[in-house]
Amino acid sequence: MQWVRQVGAVGRRALPKGWTGGSAACLGAGGVCASLTTVGAVCMESAAARSTMHTHSAPPHVLGNGMQEGRDFMAYDGKGRAVSFSQVVEAALARVNLEPKVVFLGEYHDDPVAHALEFEIFKQAIDSSASKGSSLALSLEMFERDVQGVMTEYLNGHIAEKDLNKDCRPWPNYSSDYRAMVEMAKTQEVPVICANAPRRYVSLAGRAGRDALLNLPSHSHASLPPLPYPSASALYFEKTNGLMAQAAAEMSAYKKSQEGGEK
Repeated sequence: MQWVRQVGAVGRRALPKGWTGGSAACLGAGGVCASLTTVGAVCMESAAARSTMHTHSAPPHVLGNGMQEGRDFMAYDGKGRAVSFSQVVEAALARVNLEPKVVFLGEYHDDPVAHALEFEIFKQAIDSSASKGSSLALSLEMFERDVQGVMTEYLNGHIAEKDLNKDCRPWPNYSSDYRAMVEMAKTQEVPVICANAPRRYVSLAGRAGRDALLNLPSHSHASLPPLPYPSASALYFEKTNGLMAQAAAEMSAYKKSQEGGEK
């Protein structure tokens, strides 16, 4: 992946600067997610930290589910400076007028706050694209490429939602966390791109290396990016290894603190 411009991430927990959580969704004209952009940091913080919020003049943003900026979530730019959620949304919407026309939203997959924020950004992106007469697509990691036909059939009203849930292999938290975006896309006639490589091919590449994908029959390539796909950049490896080392150190410190408490 090529990081085009770093302005933050979406998530509940404090994130290392310049890093995002697991990928969630792409918004973009045409929906081609070859180059990705993150668009602001939205995190949960302790009550003690909330007093530092709202150094800007924008009023607190209230989500459709009642979550309120400053009370339930806080927004930062890519350098860790407090900003308003409206500024995050503005940055996201401005991105689709640049090249590449893609906004990348990162998340922790079990974070209900992030899901509510993603829905809000998607909703405002739909409103913005409609007012400007531009196209919009939603690309989701939560569905795999080989179920794209099923998703399109559902969006076009040909099959029932129970068939989508059966044949698209949605994640366990689809109904609570991602369904709202898909339903809005259906209502607003926004294409949904099933973006993830099928798990069987991810497993193959993990076991035997990426070149093993080249030996698949030609019809299997329809669910994969152009092969051979490029290696991750040195910067990506550096960030990944740094994040994993940080997580291991924090876990070790936590275990030691628990062991000390038990004594």
